[in-house]
Amino acid sequence: MSDSDAEKWKQKCLTLAEELDEQQARREHHEKCLARALIRLSHLSQGIDPSLDPHLQKMREVLKSGRLDDRKLGEIESFAEVLLRLELKQAPTGNWQTQVVEFFQSQARDYPEREVFAKLQKKVKKQPFKDATALFQAMEEALQDSSSVKSASSLIGRWFKKGAAAASFDEGILKVQLVRLIQEIDIPPRLTSQSEDLLNKLQQDNCRFDEVIEGTAGLLSEIKDQLKKEQHEIEDFLSTLTAKLQNLEQQALDVGRVFSSEEAWGDSMSKHVERLRHHTLEETDLEALKMAISSRLDVLTEQLRHYQEAEAQRNNEVDQRVLAMTERLQALERESQELHQRLRLAHRQALYDAVTGLPNRKAVEERMAQEFSRWQRFKQPVSLLVWDIDHFKQINDRFGHQAGDKALRVVAQTLSQGIREADFIGRYGGEEFVMLLPGTDVEGGLKVAEKLRQAVETCGFNSRGKPVPITISCGVTEFREGDRVETAFERADKALYEAKQAGRNCCRVQ
Repeated sequence: MSDSDAEKWKQKCLTLAEELDEQQARREHHEKCLARALIRLSHLSQGIDPSLDPHLQKMREVLKSGRLDDRKLGEIESFAEVLLRLELKQAPTGNWQTQVVEFFQSQARDYPEREVFAKLQKKVKKQPFKDATALFQAMEEALQDSSSVKSASSLIGRWFKKGAAAASFDEGILKVQLVRLIQEIDIPPRLTSQSEDLLNKLQQDNCRFDEVIEGTAGLLSEIKDQLKKEQHEIEDFLSTLTAKLQNLEQQALDVGRVFSSEEAWGDSMSKHVERLRHHTLEETDLEALKMAISSRLDVLTEQLRHYQEAEAQRNNEVDQRVLAMTERLQALERESQELHQRLRLAHRQALYDAVTGLPNRKAVEERMAQEFSRWQRFKQPVSLLVWDIDHFKQINDRFGHQAGDKALRVVAQTLSQGIREADFIGRYGGEEFVMLLPGTDVEGGLKVAEKLRQAVETCGFNSRGKPVPITISCGVTEFREGDRVETAFERADKALYEAKQAGRNCCRVQ
């Protein structure tokens, strides 16, 4: 693989990585939007059904708990099944009289009849009738009172074979019509027992029509709900099937592009076989037939050999490309690891002092900002100490810069060993150090400063056969109300100046 090809593959890998990151970000954004919408919807649904409220609360807790993993998605799926069961258990919407009027309205022959039942539907919703007899009398009267509907051919008359002048209906005819209605409807298997119970009630002499009609209305409503459920299931199935067929179609196109040579070879083979079959049927001379078959078989054998050789060569080329790509990917991975190591080293060099090994000024300023923000939030005391090595210039002048660097390292090591792991110390610049003591007030900070000052005083060393005395001064303060990081540091620096004015090798508080 040439360098240009390798660079192209590298660029493709980087582009794919960026696209994957963008897709991941969009998916997480969509997931958050969907979670917020579901949470708001659950709040709106609260109180509709007492048995549903605990499940709504649990769903909100799952959605608020962070990114949706497989376990949380499983819980939401379980919740959806609970919703479905609750929906199936609910009673039909509206009373049974509403269902009956709605059914007759759907069977109306023309617009005037549908208008009559629409008005009656509103009346039933506001105030139901006392029983089935009253309901059917009201339907008959409404049709009779309508000037645009001929009562003799109205829906009630067509169903129960009675004139509009009748004040009531024939129970026998009503039984026959209800039985015919139930028998002609396509009953789902799970509702078969319910329909049989209604038919048994209708065959009894003392059956109550209001119960039978109410049961029929409930049966019609459940059939309607079942049909809706089946319709949704069919829509989901067709959607999934369409997606799978599109996927198969795309795969077939991809395979066709990859194996175009095999298709050409297959067409050639088919032609040769067709010619062979033609010679077999048409040739009458045995020797001529043998020669024709032998010739065709030789051609087929030669084509098969060429195809096998070409296939082997292509497989070999693919293997070589895969091997080269694997080696290039491994090289890219090594380069990436080396880059990460260099970045970590550069980051450390950017934040740490080369002489003392302590955090440098940039790291000190970042840590002061962090501790100040934490102090503003939790109001726990934080002491700020600023140190300065006494007469450091004289050490450089008398003993040389190597002794000065060693003095810096000795002081840094002594100060670092004398504080807690949660505390912080860094070299602010020159011979100046900054220390932060979280959870320590100014009195405690002064005690720590005196202890460290005495430790530094006893840690001198020899250079060129001469002792190098080291002392250090310190300014102590703490974060206070109304402070900024700058004002707190200025106060500690002022305390350090006072320690210098007081003769050095001492600590002062501001």
